This record gives sequence, C-alpha cells and structure tokens, in this order.
Amino acid sequence: MRAREVHGGEVLGDYVDNMLDVRGAGEVERHLAVCQHCRAYVDEQRELIRRLRHFSLGPQGEHDLVAGLMSLAQQVHEQAQPIRRHGPATLHAGAPAQYTSARRSVACAIFAVAGCVGATLVAVQVPVSGVTVNTGQLQRQPANIVRQASVRRGPVAPVPPVSEPVVDPLMQAAMVGTVGR
Repeated sequence: MRAREVHGGEVLGDYVDNMLDVRGAGEVERHLAVCQHCRAYVDEQRELIRRLRHFSLGPQGEHDLVAGLMSLAQQVHEQAQPIRRHGPATLHAGAPAQYTSARRSVACAIFAVAGCVGATLVAVQVPVSGVTVNTGQLQRQPANIVRQASVRRGPVAPVPPVSEPVVDPLMQAAMVGTVGR
C-alpha cells in the first residue's frame, strides 16, 4: 500500500471502521506513526463515531438529529498534537523526509578547517629572514652562517673560511631569475 493511497481517505475510512485485513491495518498503522495529518483525520473520525453513538434522539426525533449533526459540523477541532514515539517506525520509500541531514554543513566546515590548516602550513614554510621584498623584486641579502666546532682534546684543526654564503637552491633560482630582469 502506498502513501498516496492512504492519504486519499478511503483507506483511512476503512481503517476507522475496522474493515481492513491484518496486513492492510498494519501498513496503515505504520503510516499513522509518522503522518500527523492522517493521524488527526483518524482521531476526528473516531470522535465523530463516539459522539454519534452517545447521541440520543428526543421526542422530536429527526429534527434533533439534524440539529445535533449541524452542531458537530460547526465545532472547531483542536490541532493534532504530536504523539511520543515508543520505538522506531518503518517508513515507506515514498514517504517525505522527516529531518534534514547535517552532513553538508559538517563537510563544509571540515573543508574550511583543512584549507586554513593548509594555508598555515604554506605560510610557515616561506622563509622570512634573508629575503626582503621591495617593489615586487627579491633582493639578495647576506646570510650569516655560524658553525659550531665540536670540543676535542688535543690539537684542533683550523676551520676553512667560508667565501660564499650558503643559500637554499630554490631561493637561489628565484634570485637569479629576478636579478636578470
């Protein structure tokens, strides 16, 4: 039984009158567990049947019946209140979504955090000392290199002087490329 068949009202009327077989009644009850509109319709029909059973015809008979039915039709029913769930309800594949998933917003937040972490890692890797940016061109600055000699007992071999500062190969290629322009 499809949700469209239940919403039509004919199946719900048969359910209220206990005219459905066990399988059909089970399907309608599963639908009523999740559909507030149909649940309200069934409650209204049952309330109407209960009132009609307790309605007494007076000495005037037919006139009281018509007046009683008209008063029932004019009463405003309270809006349906949601019921508490007592367990998991099975939904038909064609049933409307009952909630909105937070997957998309969580995925966007994770993507933004990953982008910030990546940008931070790139910013940390860019050398700051030894390079100054002036009018869009890189200029070569002398690098200070300090070598620490290990302490040995006995004669110490002299350290050869450093004639050229040591520069990172990528920085050297960048400096050579910008100096020639």
